[in-house]
Amino acid sequence: MTGDEEKSEIEEYAELFPKIVRLSVNGLASEDEHTFAVVAAIVENGGSLQPDELADELGTDVETVHDMTDDLQRGGIVVKKAGKEIGNQDVGAYEMSTYGNRILDGLYEASTPRNNESES
Repeated sequence: MTGDEEKSEIEEYAELFPKIVRLSVNGLASEDEHTFAVVAAIVENGGSLQPDELADELGTDVETVHDMTDDLQRGGIVVKKAGKEIGNQDVGAYEMSTYGNRILDGLYEASTPRNNESES
């Protein structure tokens, strides 16, 4: 879009949400639920897994794990830590970020039924 073009109403409203929020929601949203599986596996295994460990947990290969974590990393939910070997990113563990943990906490808190509240 050039500077002369006006934004649509949809774009204007969408931009009311901070970009990190949009990226985070998009990072969790996948048609095949892979991202939820990745997050659950990391959380259930102490919050950190090496790529090969994550692949074993999910019954897939390391390359697929890297593909499955791209949107989660872009959304700031999962981070890939640097490995001990310089230049070899494959040895770094996938971990939940502080932000990712806060997102999960918020989602779980929001989904917990409250006393004296009826569901809409």
